[in-house]
Amino acid sequence: MIFLKDLYERAKTRLKENTVAANSLEEVEAILGDVTAEKGGGKFVMVHLKDDPAVDARIKEMKATVRNVPLIDECGGAGKCVITRQPVERPVVVAKAY
Repeated sequence: MIFLKDLYERAKTRLKENTVAANSLEEVEAILGDVTAEKGGGKFVMVHLKDDPAVDARIKEMKATVRNVPLIDECGGAGKCVITRQPVERPVVVAKAY
């Protein structure tokens, strides 16, 4: 019998295994570039992005969107936006839509 705690732990492990950090726009493009649902889906990318419509538009060109802004930052804190090079408080989660 599968218990809720087991399901939670499996989901947490799967999330960790499928989340990668990127330090440049080129890395984000390489990670998400040829991802499709038919190929088994893709990864969640932790990346520093500025909350700006121009940045959102650039990410959408890759058919990706910001999926989450984690309340607890486990990925290194402040950094520079990979697009604008302006400072941001913490990374966000970017992924491709299917």
